[in-house]
Amino acid sequence: MKQSMNNRVGFVVKRKKITAYNALIGLYIIMPIIDSISGAYHDVYPVGQIYRIVVMAYMIILLGKNSDKEFVKVMIPFAIFVLVQILISDAYLVKSIQSTLKLFTPIITIELFRVLIRKQKIHNEDVLLILDIWSVLYPLMILVPGAFGIGINAYDGSIGWKGFFYATNEISFILSSLVMYLFWKFENVGNIKSIVTLAANCLCVVLMGTKTGYITIILFSIIFVFELFKDGKQNKIIRVSILLLLLLGMIILNFSKIMNMASAIYERWLFQRSISYSVTDFLFSMRLRRLEDAFNIYMDGNYLMFGWGLGGELAGFPNMEMDFLDILFRMGIIGFLYVILFYGKEVIKVARKNMWGLLIVCWSLALSFGAGHVLFYGQSGMMLAINFIFTLYILKTKNNEKLPITREEADE
Repeated sequence: MKQSMNNRVGFVVKRKKITAYNALIGLYIIMPIIDSISGAYHDVYPVGQIYRIVVMAYMIILLGKNSDKEFVKVMIPFAIFVLVQILISDAYLVKSIQSTLKLFTPIITIELFRVLIRKQKIHNEDVLLILDIWSVLYPLMILVPGAFGIGINAYDGSIGWKGFFYATNEISFILSSLVMYLFWKFENVGNIKSIVTLAANCLCVVLMGTKTGYITIILFSIIFVFELFKDGKQNKIIRVSILLLLLLGMIILNFSKIMNMASAIYERWLFQRSISYSVTDFLFSMRLRRLEDAFNIYMDGNYLMFGWGLGGELAGFPNMEMDFLDILFRMGIIGFLYVILFYGKEVIKVARKNMWGLLIVCWSLALSFGAGHVLFYGQSGMMLAINFIFTLYILKTKNNEKLPITREEADE
C-alpha cells in the first residue's frame, strides 16, 4: 500500500514535467484549433499543412528514438512509395508526395503509439484525454460560430454548417468517430458530461447534413439501445431519455436556424435522389458512376502494379472519392495490398478483444470505402489512427481483462 502511494506521488510529480511524450499528446489535442484556423485562412496561410508536417516529423523522430524495429518496418515502405511516386508522377508530383505523407500519417501514428504504450511512455488515459477534449472542441468550434452567424456552409447554396472547418467529408468522419466513441462512453460511464457531449456532437452531425453522419447516428443508436435493453440497464435508459430531452432543448433554442438548415439539407437530398439511378447511387453520391471509366483507364494503361499516382486527379484521372478504390487506381496492386494488409491485421487484433471496438473500426473503414476522404487525408487520417489505438489498447478484452488506463494502474 505504501509503495502504491509512493508511486502515485511519483506520478503526480512526473505529470508536472513537460516531456517529449506529453508534447506529442498536446500536438494531437490542438488539432481542432489548428484546423479551424486553417479553414478560416484557407486561401492565405497553409496552417494545417505546416502543422501536419511538424507532427509527422516529430512522430518519425520519436519512433526512431524508441524502436529501431518499428522504425525500419514503417520507414522502408514509406521510402519505397515516395520513390515510386517520384518516378510515376509528373506534373502532379508535389500532390503525390503530400498524399503519400498523409497516407502514412495514421500508419506511423498507430505504430508509434503502440510502441509508446508498451514502453509506458504514454498511457491509455492520454488517448482518452485526446478523445474527450476533441469531443468538446469540435462542437464548440461548430456551434459557437453558428450561433453568431459566421463560418462556412458545408455545401453550396447555404446548406449545412461546419464552423470554420474547410473539409466537409473529413469533419463529418471525425464527428462520426466521436459519436461512436461517446456512445461507448455513455454506456460505460453515463455521466452528465458524456450525455451533454454526445448530444452536442450529434447536433453537429445533424447540422452538417452528410448522409454518412446521419447513418452513423442511426446505426449506433440502434446498437446502443439494444445493448441497454439486453443488459437490463434501467438507469441508463433514464439517461437516454435525458439525452433526448437535451437534444430537443438544443433544437428548440435554435429552432428557426435548425429548421431552415434541415429544410435545405432535405431539399438537397431530394434533388440528389431525383437524379440518382437507384438508392445505391444516391447513398454513394453517384460515385460509382465513375468506376467503369476509372477501371478501363487503369486496365488499359500501364498502371496495374503502381497506379497513376496519388495526385493523378490533377492530370484528369478519375477521382472515385472511395478510398480503397482510389488506393488501387492511384497506387496499383502493390499499394493496395500494403494498405489492406496493414489495416486488415489491425482489425483482426481488435476482433479478438471487443465487439464495440470491432464495430468502431469496421464502420470507420466502411465510411472510408463508401465516402472517402479518410486514408490519405490529414484530419480524418489522424482520427482514424486514434480510433484504432482506442479500440486496440483501451477497450476491455473478450475476457474482460482491462489494460492499465492510468499511470497509477500501470505502476500497481
